[in-house]
Amino acid sequence: MDASSSKAADVLYPREHGGPSLAAMTLFVSLFLSALITAFYGLVDSSVHPQEYNDGIHLAVSPKCGELSGNVTDANAGLDLRNYKTIVSFGDSYTDGGKQDGSPLNPPIVIPPDPGAGGRSTNGKVWVENIADDFGARLMDYAVYHLPFSVNTGC
Repeated sequence: MDASSSKAADVLYPREHGGPSLAAMTLFVSLFLSALITAFYGLVDSSVHPQEYNDGIHLAVSPKCGELSGNVTDANAGLDLRNYKTIVSFGDSYTDGGKQDGSPLNPPIVIPPDPGAGGRSTNGKVWVENIADDFGARLMDYAVYHLPFSVNTGC
């Protein structure tokens, strides 16, 4: 064993104390906790283990999903956004400006220790605010942070 590996061994498992050092124990505990947390999140990850419980809510139809074909058209072509006076938005945290009633939003100011700006889940304006500002439109935001929904249609 060379001198450098002997020094490393003394740090991790000092001979004079007959046991592992604080650094070695800290490393072991942090690796153990990291593995435990990773295993736990792997067990509760809904994409790996889909939720089996259903309280009776189901689709009234069974959509047939298949390949998209045909011509593609930009449905927004020709729309002049400067002519729109109001933007009404619905969504989750990426759209939630901090109020769910369509009223004017609070200024997007971060006041520590809260990282959200004016009730938002972001540290500034949400995307729909920027669009409304760009075109001088009034924003009526009905989005709700933590809105429970799934985009998985089974297709």
